Amino acid sequence: MQLLKTLNPIPVYNQGVAVAIGFFDGVHRGHQALLRALVEAARQRGLVSVVITFEDHPARLFNPDAAPSWLTTQEEKLRHLEEIGIDAVHVIPFTWEVANLSAETFCARVLCEQFHARVLVCGPDFALGRGRQGDVPFLQAKGQVLGFEVVIAEPTVQDGDIVSSTRIRHLVQEGKVEEARQLMGRPFLLDGVVVRGQGLGRQIGFPTVNLAPNEKKVLPARGVYAVQAECEGKTYPAVCNIGVRPTVGGTSLSVEFHVLDAPDFQAPAKASLALIARLRSEQKFPSVEALAEQIRKDVEKARQMMLLTEGTDDVDTPAK
Repeated sequence: MQLLKTLNPIPVYNQGVAVAIGFFDGVHRGHQALLRALVEAARQRGLVSVVITFEDHPARLFNPDAAPSWLTTQEEKLRHLEEIGIDAVHVIPFTWEVANLSAETFCARVLCEQFHARVLVCGPDFALGRGRQGDVPFLQAKGQVLGFEVVIAEPTVQDGDIVSSTRIRHLVQEGKVEEARQLMGRPFLLDGVVVRGQGLGRQIGFPTVNLAPNEKKVLPARGVYAVQAECEGKTYPAVCNIGVRPTVGGTSLSVEFHVLDAPDFQAPAKASLALIARLRSEQKFPSVEALAEQIRKDVEKARQMMLLTEGTDDVDTPAK
């Protein structure tokens, strides 16, 4: 997969492209269905499959304080796009210049003149251009004039509701990571750099690694989670606590994880935690001894849960 940081085309586009446009945060099951339709449309017509996406959510340009936190980093998103089989991805900043392009100009200049688009794959509520002028009826009419086909990918529905980034984001914020995992097709990842802690976990027999999470990503609800910790290319079952640690007088939010059955584990520089399930909410215990006993129960529950869920994650990808 080729990665480009501009809207400049490359020579292979002269044979024609099938294109999809969006932020695609989470690359969830709904996105996967649309992107599979893109890959299939390109293959059937002998075209190049192209995704145009953005460095940050477009909402940040219009109202920075209300912009949503991410479900996936750009690195994660690009990895998933490559797994699905996309040929090329353009990652561009969403600027006022981009936002102010009329739908007419975007279709004529970007889609047709630069990209030689023959197919545009989008959802039924998709729109592009200034003020979202370019809705699906506009694009269908413009495509007849400019020579591109509009393929509509119907929304993916699960449990009676459309699978969307907003829905998944709310689930993560509520700590419902198992439900979020079903909609994403993979666990939500909490990643960041490792920082020095106070060593309290080691004192009660459960040494932990403290994580400063990626500030751009959504933070799950406070509580204890069964996770898979990826550290320097290796994966370990672990228990993660997100909260202020009220039993030991904590006041600031911390993220820390204890690796199971790895007594020689050394803290890495960075870590990524795949949240498998929420074990319980955060609570204050009457003593450190009571906390240690509960952690023992959490560890055993996580160990059993990890055995049950091992190998059940899947991202829907087309056959190559």
